[in-house]
Amino acid sequence: MGQKTEHKDYVFGIQTSFNIYDGAAYPIRSVRSKSLKLIHNLMSGGEFSSILTNGPWFKEELQNAESPNGTLYARYLKRPEYELYDIVKDPFEQKNIIDMPGYEDEVAILRSRLSSWMVQQGDQGVETELSVCERKGFSHRRCL
Repeated sequence: MGQKTEHKDYVFGIQTSFNIYDGAAYPIRSVRSKSLKLIHNLMSGGEFSSILTNGPWFKEELQNAESPNGTLYARYLKRPEYELYDIVKDPFEQKNIIDMPGYEDEVAILRSRLSSWMVQQGDQGVETELSVCERKGFSHRRCL
């Protein structure tokens, strides 16, 4: 309506286990500033799977498509606990810069913002995800 020229400083995102069809639990939380996006893979010890990754096309691509960082598809399946992307320079989030020098302060701020937001929302991360399974009585592998 033309009344504001500023946007929020941070945008938060949630991927719950129940957005994944035919896959294992892999909840994600994220926070984005104007130039950076921090992703927290809450169950990073596991492997992401979905109807796409279980299909023949993905398995074939996994064998064939290589990049300097290993296969792009392998990075899709196995992700670190935290990822950081410069969404201005890298809008397709191809280069995880979490371990690059010079971003420590920004990572600390984004982690703090994400943690505070989760507390505000009553989101306890993995515990919240798994409590849905108990409450709904799901026995699907995404709840294991």
